[in-house]
Amino acid sequence: MNEPPREQVGQRLREVRARIVEAARRAGRSPAAVRLVAVSKAATPAQVLGAYAAGQREFGESRVQDALPKLDLLPDDVVWHLIGHLQSNKVNKVDDVVWHLIGHLQSNKVNK
Repeated sequence: MNEPPREQVGQRLREVRARIVEAARRAGRSPAAVRLVAVSKAATPAQVLGAYAAGQREFGESRVQDALPKLDLLPDDVVWHLIGHLQSNKVNKVDDVVWHLIGHLQSNKVNK
């Protein structure tokens, strides 16, 4: 599958943001109250950089091992969301990383 160029990633983000603004206004909400988290689990480093260059600052990953190289790729102003399960054998890999949100803990053992 061909990877879209960075510019195309930016264009797609602008289109999504415009749809968010329209939907928020239709719902009587402030568009500023809506947060867009770009799920980067299948994205290449070039695509993630393209999204960052287009102003995206919140990214979501479902697998710690896939997130780690991207954490090193992007500046510190990015907010990372861990979505999905956090397995106990991966906890030590996220100890030094501040994750904004953990969507689901796989077991209470991880929480201890």
